[in-house]
Parts: sequence; C-alpha cells; structure tokens
Amino acid sequence: MLFNVFSLLFHLVFCLLDFGLIVFRVCVLFFLNLISFV
Repeated sequence: MLFNVFSLLFHLVFCLLDFGLIVFRVCVLFFLNLISFV
C-alpha cells in the first residue's frame, strides 16, 4: 500500500516537471519571437 502511494507521488511529480518544461519552452519561444520582431 505504501509503495503504491509513493509510486503515485513519483508519477505526479514527473508529470508536473514535464508540464513545467513544456511551459518553459513555450515562454522561451515566445520571448525569442518578441526579440526578433522588435
């Protein structure tokens, strides 16, 4: 039971990290586009 809870938390953290990376990339791309536009 405890192992299941830990694995669930592990997956949750990884999903959040993945989401954060995607958001970070989108922000960087947007910022670069703004710079090249100006």
